[in-house]
Amino acid sequence: MDAAPDIFLSYSREDQLVARRIATALQAEGWRIWWDQALNAGDAYDRITEQALESAKAVVVLWSRTSVESRWVRAEATMADRRGTFVPVMIEPCKRPIMFELTQSADLSGWKGSRDDQAWQGLLTSLRNFLGRDQASAAASPPSTPSKFRRTGLIAAVLALALLAGVAAWLLRPHSDAQRTVAPATGSSSIAGTTEAAVDAALPARSGPSVAVLPFANLSTDPEQEPFADGLSEELLDQLAKLPGLRVIGRRSSFAFKGRNEDLRTIGQTLGVNHILDGSVRKAGDRVRISAQLVDASDGTNVWSQSWERRLDDIFAIQDEIARAVAAQLKLALAGDDVGGDRGTRNVAAYDAYLAGLALSYLPTYEDANRQLERAIELDPAFLQPRMRLAYTYLATIAQVPEARAEAQRKRKARLEEVVALAPDSPEASLARAYLAADAGRFAESIRQHARFGELAGEDTLRRDFLYGQLLLALGQVSRSIELLQTARSDDPLSPYTALNLLIAYEITGQNDRAESLSREIRALPGIPPGFIEGTSIVRAMGQRDTEALRSIVAEASQNDPTLGGRINRTMMELLDDPMAARRELARLIDEPGVRDSTFYLAAVAQWASWFDDRPLAMDALKRLARLDVPLVTWGLTLWRPAGARLRSEPEFKRLLRDLGIVDYWRESGDWGDFCRPVGKDDFECR
Repeated sequence: MDAAPDIFLSYSREDQLVARRIATALQAEGWRIWWDQALNAGDAYDRITEQALESAKAVVVLWSRTSVESRWVRAEATMADRRGTFVPVMIEPCKRPIMFELTQSADLSGWKGSRDDQAWQGLLTSLRNFLGRDQASAAASPPSTPSKFRRTGLIAAVLALALLAGVAAWLLRPHSDAQRTVAPATGSSSIAGTTEAAVDAALPARSGPSVAVLPFANLSTDPEQEPFADGLSEELLDQLAKLPGLRVIGRRSSFAFKGRNEDLRTIGQTLGVNHILDGSVRKAGDRVRISAQLVDASDGTNVWSQSWERRLDDIFAIQDEIARAVAAQLKLALAGDDVGGDRGTRNVAAYDAYLAGLALSYLPTYEDANRQLERAIELDPAFLQPRMRLAYTYLATIAQVPEARAEAQRKRKARLEEVVALAPDSPEASLARAYLAADAGRFAESIRQHARFGELAGEDTLRRDFLYGQLLLALGQVSRSIELLQTARSDDPLSPYTALNLLIAYEITGQNDRAESLSREIRALPGIPPGFIEGTSIVRAMGQRDTEALRSIVAEASQNDPTLGGRINRTMMELLDDPMAARRELARLIDEPGVRDSTFYLAAVAQWASWFDDRPLAMDALKRLARLDVPLVTWGLTLWRPAGARLRSEPEFKRLLRDLGIVDYWRESGDWGDFCRPVGKDDFECR
């Protein structure tokens, strides 16, 4: 291809006659048009097409009943939308893909070829304005200024929530059976009123080179390759995070922009970074084509870009080249030639399955993710990373699906033990030992292994380990957890689960103004389902003994909610003025199927029993939680919620802390957390 085309024409094969008529008419206007009829015999179709698509100033997509079903047309439209070159045209009535449904389209469904037709003239006017915009931009910029990428449009995807955010925030939120397996699970007003408003003003200031890795676009003809593109993006993110001196924004914040067409400068301002890494992936058979570009977020200019078209087994080398290029552009010193380190496998099929499982593990259910991760292990039995990811996904099942709990516990323990056996000196082995020790109640050993993991993998990596922060919360060391969560949030400012747990940590330490402020910010974050914030607000109102606030919040949160949680909340509000009847109902509920083996609903019973000052029943609920044999990290923060503060003086509460192994940890570490202190040689007290 010679000069870059003015217009790239995207259409389905069945619409070729209409496409030819439009291409001819556009050429008559003096524009350079590219459509696949311009290909010569012997041309590499994928390479030439993608080159034309990327270089065109405008991409005219012809929507029809056949083109909306074409994977090629949808992929080309997605790429154009991401690059700000998308010009949709309806050539017959049809239902467009949902992510484009609200984008205004020119309507040529009745056009017969007349150049005087009003609809045709309207399209020409739009194209002249559209192409003139780029010409005006080029005229206003110095010749040496690289092209700028603009992103405008509609949200097409939002961030999935993490499992443990759900455990933290769903204590009193109603759940249906279909919702029980939840992913472990984020300037200007670019995301429904978020950005500066969604970033806590008290977060630590950060400086130096920084980058956000946006999810690479899947340009493959097969939409099933989307998880591969997402997984590759996350692997690049993790790889760059290992570069000394580079701050890398976390996955949940970067992926909040998946499917969006936001201006890169706005994204940079929102995430607090000075560079953005963006790109695309086209995977077909044993070939892969990857394009990447590094953009200066201050002005949107392209600092560096490159494309690779190689065999799939070169994927590791391509990742290394991208990381080296980013390091070179940001003038970062590399620790060695092997930028990426040991990824745990050289088996491309196993790596492919792992990338798919990694991406799928952020979806609301885990079945597909587990299948891909287990397949990666079958293909390469020495592969560590899928085992570590399975440790998270199986933990979700343990916490939320009672009928599958025993099997998930067995699998989680087995996978973690395999990591230790396969690579005993690796960072992953230290983290696996930390999880195994915490699951078994050996908390001092777990904290030591977490520290060892930090030494081997870097403190930045340790701060990103959500389970470490959850463990500190469960052990009553909430102030330490706040420090970690604040730093983690600055590295992942749009992450819902980090923000939710920071909110709860504020609440536990009595910082209710900050909790309320953060609650308002979290409402605007992508991926927050209805009811999450109400769940934390209910418990906060309980802790403050605010009856009117409690009435208002519960009425809003449980309205028209048919689930067990909604029924519990409504029943308790109906009995708010009859404590004796409420206590009798709670005593009945605690033995009801669906409550007695649920971490969510037992915690809810404990909170409501504390509200009605039924301490024996509240303690019974907490002890039943402990007997579920579910790791403390998933429910331990319930021990420290202000709603149950009155329980801490009870002998049964102190006995429970001893039985859980928490007191042994406090004595060995010398850190008694925020609420308890030693009394004499053998006793302690909590407030």
